[in-house]
Amino acid sequence: MPRFLLISLLMTFSLTMVAQQNFINSYGFHGYNEGIDILSHTNGYLVAGNSSGQSGQSQTYLAKINKQGETLWDFSFFKTSITTIQQVKLFSPDSIVLVGSRHASANDEYEYFVRLADSSGNTYWEKSFGGEGWQQISSVHLKKDKIILGGQTLIDSVGYYQPAIIQINASGTIVSMQQLVSSSAKKIHSIDMIGDSVILAAGYQVNPADSQKNGCFLLLDTNLNVITDSVLTDTVENELFFARWKHPFIVAGGYQITDQKAKQNWHIMLNPFSPNQRSFLGGGLNDDVFTDMAITRHDKFYFTGFTNSFGGGKKDVLISIHDQNGYWKDSYTIGELEDETGNSIITDDSNRVIICGTTYSWGPDFSNIFVVHSDSANKNVTYQDHYTDIHLSKTTGNVSVYPNPFHDQLTIQQDKSPLQQDQKQEVYIYDIRGQLVYRKKVTLSQSLNLKYLEPGLYFLEIPEIKVRKKIIKQ
Repeated sequence: MPRFLLISLLMTFSLTMVAQQNFINSYGFHGYNEGIDILSHTNGYLVAGNSSGQSGQSQTYLAKINKQGETLWDFSFFKTSITTIQQVKLFSPDSIVLVGSRHASANDEYEYFVRLADSSGNTYWEKSFGGEGWQQISSVHLKKDKIILGGQTLIDSVGYYQPAIIQINASGTIVSMQQLVSSSAKKIHSIDMIGDSVILAAGYQVNPADSQKNGCFLLLDTNLNVITDSVLTDTVENELFFARWKHPFIVAGGYQITDQKAKQNWHIMLNPFSPNQRSFLGGGLNDDVFTDMAITRHDKFYFTGFTNSFGGGKKDVLISIHDQNGYWKDSYTIGELEDETGNSIITDDSNRVIICGTTYSWGPDFSNIFVVHSDSANKNVTYQDHYTDIHLSKTTGNVSVYPNPFHDQLTIQQDKSPLQQDQKQEVYIYDIRGQLVYRKKVTLSQSLNLKYLEPGLYFLEIPEIKVRKKIIKQ
């Protein structure tokens, strides 16, 4: 995956716009707010998250907004106990399922929590259940008349998290539960279905030998019998935050920690019934993570998350667009001076992206839930070559690389540099999949011997002076 095309979105905050225009709006109550999930719902969107506003402790937040981002209604489900949600789904056009965890005051632990609400957010029923330890539901999948839940429990007698799969009916009654036993800590972040008969769960398992996280998959039948329990063993740490079935592949993503000691966004495509697998690594020199994905009606993959490597803020929302084979097509960032993270992404029929997340820049409170409605066709944006740094504050001289395209030797030259000409800088070169193929400290007036590289497109970075260049090997 190549270096990202970073786009500075020229939007104004809190504008009232017509139906097909972009917006960035913030939501929530006074205090700390966290945007978790978003889904399409009757001429608008449902926005879900957690807010500490009304009670001073975390409570479930739900809002209905129209397609211009205007709030139609919003409220938090105030309770005397702490309640947080991790995902929201439509059980039917008139019923909404929210899942997460609730503090159990009797034993000072947390229990699995499910709420079913009507299309206006009014509660039909809510259930909390669990046993020994701390429980949390991370993800939900709806299958006809059943609600399939994926989560984990921290069992005191074991001392680490163990995964759980639970099926409940439309009344909230438990139909079946599978508490899985693992030799080390294991969490489920995502749950989906492969067809109508196989449940797909994904997350991570800790390697007891070195305490390293590795992405994992679980395949179960509808009676919750385990078909496959697989761990993506690797020499580097990785974690999966989502997994979707798109025939014939599982498409999953999260991050992988490379030898640069930073999290780099990472997604894989694998066929669970054959050895076929593709792996894609992207990102820059700092933490870059995928947190969610959407599949468009044209079979493109849209990933969101956050980046510390690109953009203008401390942490910016990342949108990365890939074709049906997983290969990178375009990327851009959204953010201001403080931290912004994308936690959920959907697309409309025009391939416009709608992202829900958390912002420390927009809105009046300590942190706010935000929704971005953005045109993936790159309208209302400006960009330059393959990279635009939105808030570049350091002044450097012009850096040129030549010849480009090149055969064996590539020369880097810096003009009018404020740095000494003989000062060495770390130079990185990545291939189109984001794999690091060259790393060396050089002076910015010498040639690089790149004879060993295969012909193709590469991306050169000099992080210290904010340089990123597209280069072509012939």
